[in-house]
Amino acid sequence: MLGATVGAGFAAFESAGYAFNAAITARGIDLVSLLETEVLRAILAPVGHVLWTAVLGAVLFGAARGRDRFRFSIWIVVTYVGVAVLHGLWDSASDLAAVIALLANGRAIEELTTAGGLSAQTASAVTALAGILYIVVLIVVAAGGILTLWLVLRHYRRAERARAVAHSAVGQPAVSDPAVSDPAVSDPPAPPQRPIV
Repeated sequence: MLGATVGAGFAAFESAGYAFNAAITARGIDLVSLLETEVLRAILAPVGHVLWTAVLGAVLFGAARGRDRFRFSIWIVVTYVGVAVLHGLWDSASDLAAVIALLANGRAIEELTTAGGLSAQTASAVTALAGILYIVVLIVVAAGGILTLWLVLRHYRRAERARAVAHSAVGQPAVSDPAVSDPAVSDPPAPPQRPIV
């Protein structure tokens, strides 16, 4: 939850910068452009920075679960790289869509290689396809992020249940916080204590 909160804070800060750039134009202040930008960013923010930092935060807190201090795990690096790849794909979705649209349109490749440019009709077809593909790429990247978060949370919930079972087997109360735990880095359960007679 803390990771998602950090991402929401950053997304709000970044959106303010985009809003400023959209509002200030050579023609003066463009409030319609500002509102369009802010609405779009408000819709996309939950599957952008909020989601990516939620994933990384879950892994960071999972590595620290049940300890007095942080313990490094290779999964932190793997998650960071994965989140960076998702962010890179998200930022390059427009370029990816344009390249895929050009490659998918056989006529565009032919015109580019023979004439050095696109006719108006071909350019229009490529632009329309690129717009659709842009949305598809964003949906695929968002779905990848959501799936990653679900897998991370499922892993830590299962680890927490296994830890609770291990604690109950030795007579210790189970940890009540089901948020995160990693059995690969958790401390072994303490042996049961005998009553003092």
